[in-house]
Amino acid sequence: MDLFSCLSLLLWQIFIPLFQAANVTVPIGLSNQIAVRIEGGVDKAKEIARRHHCEFIGQIGTLDDHYLFEHDRISRRFAEDSTPAHERLKDDPEVLWLEQQTAKVRVKRDFNGFNFGNLKMQLDELSSANKASNMAHNSFVEFAFKDPFYPQQWYLHKGAHGGFDMNVEKAWRRGYSGKGVSISILDDGVQPDHPDLAENYDPQASLDINGKDNDPTPTDDGNNKHGTRCAGEVSAVAGNDVCGVGIAFHSSIGGVRMLDGEVHDSVEATALSLNPQHIHIYSASWGPNDDGQTVDGPGPLAKRAFENGIKLGRKGLGSVFVWASGNGGKSQDSCSCDGYTNSIYTISVSSAAQDGSRPWYLEECPSTLATTYSSGSALQPSIVTTDLYMPNNGMHACTNKHTGTSASAPLAAGIIALALEANPMLNWRDLQYITILSARPEPLVHGDENWSVNGVGRKVSNRFGYGLMDADKMVQLAEKWITVPEQHICYTQQYAQRVNMVRGRLSVDIPSDGCQNSPNGIMFLEHVQVVLSIQALHRGSVVIKLTSPMGTTSVMLPPRPLDTSSQGFSLWPFMSVQFWGENPAGTWHVDIQESSFDPKLGSSQIMLTAWSMVLYGVSEDPLINQVKLTASRDRQGSAVSSGASTLRPSIPSTSVTSSPQSTLNCHLSCKTCHGSRYDECSSCFGGYYFHNSQCLLSCPNGFFPVNTTFTCSSCPAKCTSCLSDSTCLTCQAGYVLEKGQCNALHPAVDDECLRGFFFDHRATKCKPCHTDCATCTGPLVTDCLTCKSPNVLYGTCMAFCPNNFTVVNGTCVPVRTHGPHRAHLNEGIMKPSGTFFLTATIACIVVISIGLVVFCVLQAASDSRRKRKGGVASGAKYEKAPTRSNGDVTDSDEEVETFSRRRLSDALNT
Repeated sequence: MDLFSCLSLLLWQIFIPLFQAANVTVPIGLSNQIAVRIEGGVDKAKEIARRHHCEFIGQIGTLDDHYLFEHDRISRRFAEDSTPAHERLKDDPEVLWLEQQTAKVRVKRDFNGFNFGNLKMQLDELSSANKASNMAHNSFVEFAFKDPFYPQQWYLHKGAHGGFDMNVEKAWRRGYSGKGVSISILDDGVQPDHPDLAENYDPQASLDINGKDNDPTPTDDGNNKHGTRCAGEVSAVAGNDVCGVGIAFHSSIGGVRMLDGEVHDSVEATALSLNPQHIHIYSASWGPNDDGQTVDGPGPLAKRAFENGIKLGRKGLGSVFVWASGNGGKSQDSCSCDGYTNSIYTISVSSAAQDGSRPWYLEECPSTLATTYSSGSALQPSIVTTDLYMPNNGMHACTNKHTGTSASAPLAAGIIALALEANPMLNWRDLQYITILSARPEPLVHGDENWSVNGVGRKVSNRFGYGLMDADKMVQLAEKWITVPEQHICYTQQYAQRVNMVRGRLSVDIPSDGCQNSPNGIMFLEHVQVVLSIQALHRGSVVIKLTSPMGTTSVMLPPRPLDTSSQGFSLWPFMSVQFWGENPAGTWHVDIQESSFDPKLGSSQIMLTAWSMVLYGVSEDPLINQVKLTASRDRQGSAVSSGASTLRPSIPSTSVTSSPQSTLNCHLSCKTCHGSRYDECSSCFGGYYFHNSQCLLSCPNGFFPVNTTFTCSSCPAKCTSCLSDSTCLTCQAGYVLEKGQCNALHPAVDDECLRGFFFDHRATKCKPCHTDCATCTGPLVTDCLTCKSPNVLYGTCMAFCPNNFTVVNGTCVPVRTHGPHRAHLNEGIMKPSGTFFLTATIACIVVISIGLVVFCVLQAASDSRRKRKGGVASGAKYEKAPTRSNGDVTDSDEEVETFSRRRLSDALNT
């Protein structure tokens, strides 16, 4: 195990950049394909293609009058390398529009490189010890299905912090399972014959754009399992003893293979417009690069596909586009710079970790509508779903390691499928209303500073939108929902003039009456776009805030320090859903700041050149006719409460005990426990590391494995990962790795802080730790490395350790036995009583007294024999003891030690 862990860590650090690169579709410049718009039908388009010696590829999706040509003489490298064939097409009067196709960077929004621990996790799950644990757990908690991975789907059965989940099981009990709803996963393919997907596979929702056929089976090269994983979250078959259970386990699932090759505007448009009268929901867990430097969105063809889907899809009700909000949190990216999640046509979905906190990869933006659970830190579980299936690979066709907002979007698509089964007549805007009205902030509230209250009293956040999606409340609303009034669009005046910043800040006002004196009048807002053109020497330093007439302030763009582009923004539509329900009439206030402004320089590098707003909403109250939620009954007749009482599901009554022998109520990851949660373990099964009362296959960032005790120890200061307490692998921001040590990138910065402080690299100064911490890595109580006396560290600083724990160097660790194998609690040992200690003390005194008496008797007998015989006893050989002298000749330490050993041996023999 020691060798396995060491090799895993080393190989992971070597190969992780390669696997991250494998998730990116890399651009190679221009394609030799060209999109054209030609009226007159397919035959006319084919005739023009022949005229210009082009190959007619076909119509682009279901976009009328849009076709794809290919010419082997059109350059694939640079736009300026136009050929005569390209010029002739441009000059043809029957070609109304054309666009040479460009390969785009499109990134899958997960972190599923090769996982060295995944194989061992699956083997351990099949071990007899874990089987026994699962059986014991199942005997206490009655799960809805017996699928082997279902107990690990914590987000479906109250496994999140506080006993929360997404209330999917309640929706199932009402009889909803996604029947009659078709979902297509736009990704790197979906495996149609996967044993947990085959029963629900829908060929009408599938296409292979990369392979130019109808079979979306992914290439089995290790990099194309993403789409199959997303599909399993939605539609994995229930009750078939394979993997886990999909949110909408009776829905139809298909896939479009589009990311396993060059991605062009025409590729995206084809995927987004596939069979719109059959497919209800399109789920996409990809987008532009989440590197904190990119501003990109759909091209003209993809935009047309979105608009056509909304207007014509599902017989005019509108296709539903669900999008992952992005994984650029580590790069301080914002989904406001992603034109897909920033679109009014998509339901942008964010992620929350199991404890309801913000995951490290989360991007902030005001276009996020709602949130579902996903992976968090290494200490927290991820999402269960299907994996690529191959003959004889058994449980390897399942995974519990799906991560990122990639995992959140399919969960949202599955919940929306339940709502559509409850009411197939919901249009695309109805579903956005229902998502907002049913979302719950309560499971995700960790400090009010992350949330604001808009003008109509709803809590909203740039991190989580309106909160955690609630499947049960959504189907209840859907059952009796009355379609909202027609959408109105109101355009404000467009302004075009140069406005310079003054001391790093500029403000402009945009008055609006909400077009209330016109047919497009709006009294109740939905989406709001502020369209800006900004010149900036350092685009990432631009910070934009928008304040409504009702006083709600929405951060439209936070700072993005890694974006050093000087291109600025050109009529970029920043979108917010945080004003939903407000009256738009009045003065809107746009505030733009320069985050990197230096008062000493006195001049700013940012200029506003054009601005306007687009308001979307309705003229009549869309909620006035909606029926309030009341207690109702499911389809089987069981009472199901609703309304406020459903906001916090009750935790099942348990009899969790601190006794180490009690494992019936433990979380599946624990061997013994002092509570039922994943972070209340007391000991772990073999091969798992015990850390902060959790059992982990590997130590989290900032810690390294101690294989003698199977615990995790803190890395040296300034390291984010390490091999030992003296060898770093990666460094914190502002440091560079040199010979296993993290040294300051700018040596002039003094990053050494006093005890009780930590170094803030953004502010480049020391800041105080939390008041409970003696040392720390950040300002939160969970960032403590050690605690102020007399408190002890147990996840956070506590007054005392739980039962069966002891304090080692100020940290609570479980009481353990010795040995090279996995440390665990002593089982069956009774707690010593006062009588025990008294008895032990008396016994010790008696033993010592007897020893002294025996020694004295033997010594007296020896003296008597020597006096009686006047010499040395026969057979005894004594040597003169070596002596130390201050003279020239002295006895060595070795001689003295040898003599002492001999005397001791003789005494023992006597």
